[in-house]
Amino acid sequence: MHIEYVTDTLPQVLEWTTISEIVSFGAVCFVKLSVSVFVLRVIHKTHQRLRVTLYCFMVFLAITGLAAMLAVGLQCIPIRKLWDPSLSGRCFKPVVSTAITQVFGGKSGNFIVPPHILNL
Repeated sequence: MHIEYVTDTLPQVLEWTTISEIVSFGAVCFVKLSVSVFVLRVIHKTHQRLRVTLYCFMVFLAITGLAAMLAVGLQCIPIRKLWDPSLSGRCFKPVVSTAITQVFGGKSGNFIVPPHILNL
């Protein structure tokens, strides 16, 4: 395996992985919100039910996006404990962070508008 070659830099890799995970959740949330705003501008005064659905989706997305970023950023206090286990502090179970990020990544993607609402 290649783990023997990265053992020295493993804490730095974990640190950058954590930071990139937080940034990526924010970026994905921003992209999803941008697409929703675009669709709202396209349908402007038509499709009332779709507009309400999109607004609900955007609120749900903002809440889950913030929760996902907080779940990753606050899973250990201090956050450095994620990549340096020798520090004193506390962490919650990884299953909690996994559940929150799955809701953000997977469940919010299932919130797609069904075709019958669009009258297609």
